[in-house]
Amino acid sequence: MRFAEIQMQVVIALLVRRFNFKSSQNSPKLPLELESVMLLRPKKELVILAEDLL
Repeated sequence: MRFAEIQMQVVIALLVRRFNFKSSQNSPKLPLELESVMLLRPKKELVILAEDLL
C-alpha cells in the first residue's frame, strides 16, 4: 500500500511539472458546491484544461 501511495505522488508531481492546469469557462464559479455521497465531490461538473509545457 505504501508503494502505491508513493507512485501516485510521483505521477502527480510529473503531471504538475509537465502541464499547466486552468479551469474552463464551462466550470462552475468558486466556491464550489460539494456533495458527500461516498466521496467528497462537486455537484456540477468541473472542467480543467491542461496545456503541455514541453
